[in-house]
Amino acid sequence: MIKKRKLLPFLFLILLGFSTTSCDNTPNSKEDYLEKFDEFVDMLEDDYKSFSKETWEKKDRIFKDFSEKWYAKYKDQLEFKEEILVKKNMIKYQIFRNSKDLKEGLKEGTEALKEVGVDLLEVIESTGDSIIENIEMELEIE
Repeated sequence: MIKKRKLLPFLFLILLGFSTTSCDNTPNSKEDYLEKFDEFVDMLEDDYKSFSKETWEKKDRIFKDFSEKWYAKYKDQLEFKEEILVKKNMIKYQIFRNSKDLKEGLKEGTEALKEVGVDLLEVIESTGDSIIENIEMELEIE
């Protein structure tokens, strides 16, 4: 019985240690920040299409840490190439995050361009003959 009482606080401390460190993305250095940000964005690539709203909310909180909190902490230490890599990760995240909206926007834009093209052709066809007639009339007058 005495052994169990001594063992319980020890087990509690071990479990507490695992729970506070196992899901922690907090970087310890600039290099760690760059590596963890890369890993975070890369792991989205395979599954982002199937994420639920709740999953995206969790990812958004993590992204905010990488793109704001930790970026501010390490930004002055970043070399030019590293700065570009961070910005690339920020852009990739936004593309993954907003891919449905981008795809829908591209579809709508393509359809709108097609409609404008058809409308333009109709205008040219309907006025083209009258423009040619006007030119012919001008040439006949002279």
